[in-house]
Amino acid sequence: MNSILEMLNPNNKIMVDKTVANKIGILEAIMYSELMEQFSRHRQHANMDVNEFFMCPVEVLQKATTMDEVQQNEIIINLKNLNLIETSMQGIPYKRHFKMVWENDILDELFSEVN
Repeated sequence: MNSILEMLNPNNKIMVDKTVANKIGILEAIMYSELMEQFSRHRQHANMDVNEFFMCPVEVLQKATTMDEVQQNEIIINLKNLNLIETSMQGIPYKRHFKMVWENDILDELFSEVN
């Protein structure tokens, strides 16, 4: 019974906003949603650098989104091209870091549609 409850747990679901998915694509929306979740966690635990970059390894995103490294890289490039995120390789060994970009045309357009 516990495994059924765990599987059906709402915290174990992928949440995607349909408006965002229609604007940027479903896979991009899934990745963006997960990066927002990671941003929130890192922010809550004050686990970001001064420029608000946070670490999120391939394995973490794969477990959360089911996307392998190749898929992740393609989607991350798309999100960067849309100016929704920035990336950086930091540390030794290098690890992938992300920064959410809050000022861009897509978010402005989405917020204007809501209002």
